[in-house]
Amino acid sequence: IEDKIFDDTFVLKSKNPDKIRALFNDANIKNDFLALADLSQFQVKVQDDEGFWGQRFPDGVDELYLEVVGILKDLEKLKIMFKLFAEIMDRLCEMGSAYEARPTINLR
Repeated sequence: IEDKIFDDTFVLKSKNPDKIRALFNDANIKNDFLALADLSQFQVKVQDDEGFWGQRFPDGVDELYLEVVGILKDLEKLKIMFKLFAEIMDRLCEMGSAYEARPTINLR
């Protein structure tokens, strides 16, 4: 994403580099990822049309998925992860990569 600290810390994979740059153009998202950088391993991804337990979602529905290796007991890190999910979903809506209409859910 052409941010040296971020690029040296994380590996980003995408079939659409322009969209991933647009997603990470959001300072809150970048800062939340950096706040989680000390975790041994974690990944955030969009899983295509298949639920966690193998059940199919309706057509056109994908799953935003976060996986952490090990057991996470740090409450502040968990709060950052929930905040990160909300920020990613909000940004995807702004970019036109999620719902056409913005959701009316507010996580606090």
